[in-house]
Amino acid sequence: MPFCAKCGNDLGETDQFCSNCGSAIESAAPPDRQKSSDDRKAKMAFYVLMGALVVMWLAMGMPTDRFWWR
Repeated sequence: MPFCAKCGNDLGETDQFCSNCGSAIESAAPPDRQKSSDDRKAKMAFYVLMGALVVMWLAMGMPTDRFWWR
């Protein structure tokens, strides 16, 4: 249950002002911050997967007789 940061009074879920001291209630951290963190993790997983697939494709698809050092 939320409480007033100024006086410590218990607040309701939908209260916008404290009933004890009258101060405005600040909302919790914006949900966008969590979303951007999840998006960053999803992008990182995608890039790691794509990188691994490219490495496997190069390793399996490259004929050994066509290397420049041979």
